[in-house]
Amino acid sequence: TLLVGLAEDEVQRWREGYSQDAHFQQVLDSIRTEDDPLAPTFPQYYVSDEGLIYFEDWNGANRLCIPEARQLELIKEVHDVITEGAHAG
Repeated sequence: TLLVGLAEDEVQRWREGYSQDAHFQQVLDSIRTEDDPLAPTFPQYYVSDEGLIYFEDWNGANRLCIPEARQLELIKEVHDVITEGAHAG
C-alpha cells in the first residue's frame, strides 16, 4: 500500500479540475443525486472524504482520476523528472 498526501491547496486544484471536466462533473452529479445506492450510474467511481475521485479497476485497484485540465501538466511533470521518467531528457 502506498499512501500519498497532498496539500489542501493542491486538493482544491483537483476538485476545481473535476468541476471543469465534463465527464467527472457528470460522475460527481450522479454520485451526489443517486436515487438507488444499490444500482449507481457509475459504480466504478467513488469520491474520497477530500473530494478526490477514484476509479476502481477490474482487479480492485483504486486509481486516482486526473481531470482533463491537469493531464498535460502531470505528464510533463513526471516526464521531466529524471528519477521518474523512462529516459533522461
